[in-house]
Amino acid sequence: MKSRESGSLTVHFSMIMAVITVFMVILYLAEQVMQAQVRGRQVLNICASSVLAGYDRELYQKYGFFAIENTTLAQKDLDHFLAIDLDPYRSGEWTLTPQGFLTDQAEYEKQMQEFMRVRFPVTLVDQYTDLLKDLKDMDDISGVVDAEISLSEAMEEYSRLFSEFITALEGIDDYGNQEVYYVKGLWDETWSKKSYQNVITDPGEESAQALSSWRERASGFRTVTEEACDLWSQLIQEGERIRPILEELQKEAELEEQRDEIGKILKGLHTGTSQDLAIQKRLETNLKALKEVDEGLDLLLNDPASEEGKKKAKKLLDYQTEIHVEYEIRPMTGSRKSWKKLWKELQNYVTDLSGYVEKNEKISKDRRKKLPSGGETSGSVLDGLSLTELSKVISDDIRDVPIVLLMKAYNIEYVCGMFCNLEEVIKREDQGKSSVSLRGSDKETGFLEAEAEYVLAGKGSDLSNCKTVRLEILGIRMISNLCFLATDPDKRAVIEGMAAIGGILAPGVGDLILKGIIMAVWAGAESFQDYERLIHGGKVPLVKSPEDWHVDLDSLMENMQESIADQEEEEGRGLRYIDHLKILFLFLSNETLERRTQDLIELNLEEMTGFEIPLTSMITAFAAEGSYYDNGRRYELRGEYGYT
Repeated sequence: MKSRESGSLTVHFSMIMAVITVFMVILYLAEQVMQAQVRGRQVLNICASSVLAGYDRELYQKYGFFAIENTTLAQKDLDHFLAIDLDPYRSGEWTLTPQGFLTDQAEYEKQMQEFMRVRFPVTLVDQYTDLLKDLKDMDDISGVVDAEISLSEAMEEYSRLFSEFITALEGIDDYGNQEVYYVKGLWDETWSKKSYQNVITDPGEESAQALSSWRERASGFRTVTEEACDLWSQLIQEGERIRPILEELQKEAELEEQRDEIGKILKGLHTGTSQDLAIQKRLETNLKALKEVDEGLDLLLNDPASEEGKKKAKKLLDYQTEIHVEYEIRPMTGSRKSWKKLWKELQNYVTDLSGYVEKNEKISKDRRKKLPSGGETSGSVLDGLSLTELSKVISDDIRDVPIVLLMKAYNIEYVCGMFCNLEEVIKREDQGKSSVSLRGSDKETGFLEAEAEYVLAGKGSDLSNCKTVRLEILGIRMISNLCFLATDPDKRAVIEGMAAIGGILAPGVGDLILKGIIMAVWAGAESFQDYERLIHGGKVPLVKSPEDWHVDLDSLMENMQESIADQEEEEGRGLRYIDHLKILFLFLSNETLERRTQDLIELNLEEMTGFEIPLTSMITAFAAEGSYYDNGRRYELRGEYGYT
């Protein structure tokens, strides 16, 4: 009995020991697998870190971003490090797959935030908020002025034709010659019809000189009548062309005063009515008569007894001088130039930007297509100086800006702190002074000179970018200066007085149009002077007071060159050039701002290294996966790695 029990215990003990042995073997094998996996993971992590340590040095040192140049280089580095660190093991193939690029918006913004976090005090966001508040609070009368300018543009050609017609019809002296300031009827009663009839009826030898004088006068009459007839025909055509334009402007006008003014113009517009056609018929009848008079007098000069000559010469007695056309004559002082011509002339008296930046196209179309922005240029604030459109941009964009203001502020301050702008280029050229970048080194121009202006305009030429930004800054200054002119009583009085001075005006063209033109030209001249002050290091208040105004209207009309004085760097209240750039940057989308910043980085890296290094191919994160053998067992691993 005892022997049987002893044998049973032995069997149970053997079974327990077998189980324990198997368990120990399993634990041992599991530990080997775990250790092999840990070793593999550690090796992969170390190798991946080594790959990340191979970031582009120029990119980081110059611009503060981490990225590997391309997938091929990263794969090569990974294979190299794994071959070394997995040398005791038999390594299989490893594949590196990009998971993030520097041009990915989320990745770019993460690195931007990390870079700017210690360089940009968040409290500065308050300054952006205050700036936006000032822009919002600025009274906007740009729509009114734009409407007045649009009206003057529509009427410009018509008014010119009308003025020339009146001058042709009335500006004739006693001998048929035109005198601009000698207003007289075409037929002078001093030489009566009776006297003329006597000359042509019985010329005689003693009357040959008088006949020759009449021949000269009649030829002059014919010339100006021909001109007047042609101008009247053109005037009617122009009137027909602009009528629908004026009617549309009247429909869209916001102010009753504007609608009434346009109504007066429409009422007096010559568009081929019965009265207009009657004037045309009279002019044509006179012209036909004068042609026969010419022929008749020629015949009489050759043969005083010519009956045909006498018959044709008598046609001058049928000339009709009573042509009634309503118009207004105002005393002329200064130039007759339109606001467009004045605006163009004002640009001749500002700094020639080509003396500081190149006008040549530096980025070809093919090269621009390869840049992160793809070469698009539609993100610029303005395509032209339309105050109404600019006003819409300001009111629409400012409403949304505070939502993403911090990221916007990071991007703006990065561009302004890392890249050169026109003012800094001029300062370096004229004074030998360089600005310091956010990296603590002197700013140096790279592929482009006016780099900040490229971010705003996106064009391939420095000069084109600077001119576009100049137009945009002038637009901001125009709105501000127009607001001041519209609200300052002293300036309004000057404008009212100047509006009373003009030239020959077509019916219905009243003071409202002239006030709008004068206001636009005056604000434009002040805006150009503001721009001059800004690019030479000065300050200009966003909203001016009477003490801040510089351009005198009288001197502007007499001699514009003297009214744009030399600008010296000055301290005082107001915003600098860079602050105006920041205002414009606020109107760019973050995507456009970031893409064009990346364009500059890529172009400058190419300039530094001599190699084209596309930012769109620069890796910031990747996944690595592959296999290796340990103790004859195959293991597979996958890991994801990146800078953020």
